[in-house]
Amino acid sequence: MSTVSMQVTVSRTTIQIVAVPDTGMANIFIVDNNDGSHQLQVVPIRQYLRAGTAVELAASHVLELAMAAIERHMHQQTH
Repeated sequence: MSTVSMQVTVSRTTIQIVAVPDTGMANIFIVDNNDGSHQLQVVPIRQYLRAGTAVELAASHVLELAMAAIERHMHQQTH
């Protein structure tokens, strides 16, 4: 299987997911205009892949979760 990379921009923050099927892991990177780039977390996706989920779908799911977490964090900072 091939490595899959996806990204989305939320406000001024870019979230990038790199899913590596051979390791069964997805890396979450955050790129912020103020802080530069850093790796936020490594998430296991092996269980999804073993269940037959396509790596693209697993990466998309991780991206959605990361987006929701960033949006919650931004919302909390404004209140």
